[in-house]
Amino acid sequence: MCRRDNINKLLELLEKTGLNSIIILSPENIEYFLGIETIADAWLMLHVNRETGLELYVPLLDYYRYRDQLEGKDIEVYGVSKKLEAGDARIVRKEWSEILKNIIGRWGKIGVDSSHASPASIILKNIPREKIVDVSKHIDGYRMVKEDWEIDSIVNAIEITGRGIYKVIESLTHNITELELAGIFEYSVRKEGVREYAFSPLILFKPGNSYPHNLPSTTQLSDSDLVLVDVGVKYGGRCSDITRMAIWGSISEEEKRVIEVVEEALGEAIDTIQPGVKASDVDRAARKVIESRFRREVHSRLRPRPRSCSTRSTRY
Repeated sequence: MCRRDNINKLLELLEKTGLNSIIILSPENIEYFLGIETIADAWLMLHVNRETGLELYVPLLDYYRYRDQLEGKDIEVYGVSKKLEAGDARIVRKEWSEILKNIIGRWGKIGVDSSHASPASIILKNIPREKIVDVSKHIDGYRMVKEDWEIDSIVNAIEITGRGIYKVIESLTHNITELELAGIFEYSVRKEGVREYAFSPLILFKPGNSYPHNLPSTTQLSDSDLVLVDVGVKYGGRCSDITRMAIWGSISEEEKRVIEVVEEALGEAIDTIQPGVKASDVDRAARKVIESRFRREVHSRLRPRPRSCSTRSTRY
């Protein structure tokens, strides 16, 4: 599993923005720049400065985990805690907001990835807006262009996910539950080294699969069913997201027509993809197919039927 750091891009970002300091709060962005494994809902703060270099602030309970991951790199790791002790840990006995205010007090205006989700974003609440520069667009610019190792990780994530989906399909049997199939997928990908999912596996039968988002339950597979498999994994720091629909037994003509429309829209979207094409253009191509088929369907249902003629005479 390949995961590389992008510390040089952080230093380049300082030059691009002309700032002395940048604060990264998003765990995903910290993972991207430092080449480490983070936890999605973790409180983390990475301070990048022209003079002091890189400093990573973490909850004290996670200090050793991050320190060990960054061993050999020129990054100072600090555990944040006002009460706990921890051997040889480098502890900062301040609130998170205090640490940020001290950085701003020393270095003035700072760059922040404020448009990216983070539990720690709350510490920006009471910081004057004029002290913050949102550098999220610059970070997005870096992250949109995938390096070879990232592409390899994405390919691996997709292939592992695909094999997990086949395991689910092979395991379909009368009365098996959604939860059992979700467990089969999880077991399959865990065996291939997956430590984290892109999102919770969704294996759903009728009628629960009609909702845009749902969770697997103890619902059992019926004699005539549609099996929605919507799954993804995180591998080498990169994610997959694949959705498939499997037919079990016989389904209605209406369900067949809907599946055909989706398949046609998918094909049109794939044919639209070319270098330089916007994602919104690909989305629009798929929507046009669905909207066109939907309008034809509605029109055919609303078309007035010819009246039958009667030969009987009517007396008034």
